Amino acid sequence: MLMDIIKLINLKLPVLTGVEEHERIEKTTVILNVELFCDVIREAARTDDLEKTVNYQAVQDALVDSLKDAEFLLIETIAEKAAQLCLDFKYVEKVKVEIIKNGSLEHCDGAAVIVFRP
Repeated sequence: MLMDIIKLINLKLPVLTGVEEHERIEKTTVILNVELFCDVIREAARTDDLEKTVNYQAVQDALVDSLKDAEFLLIETIAEKAAQLCLDFKYVEKVKVEIIKNGSLEHCDGAAVIVFRP
């Protein structure tokens, strides 16, 4: 079966995350890249009907609403929660979520976690 992908790119989300005491003082902006795997784009394009596809504005809003005020020790937890939320949307069959936390390591730009959930 062919699979289409809808992407949310560089969703910036301020969250309280980290295990070190200095990380728990103020929110850090993490970046989410989300790929929604679905088989609906052809039909949505043919009909030009939003109801025939995944509404990526609704996905973005749900991610922001669900995660913005939460506290996490691990970015792995953020990735898992984001993936499960995306899978709740109609037509989403699989999801890939990447979470990037910049500035958390001394010798690199940041750290990232990628989860893929069917």
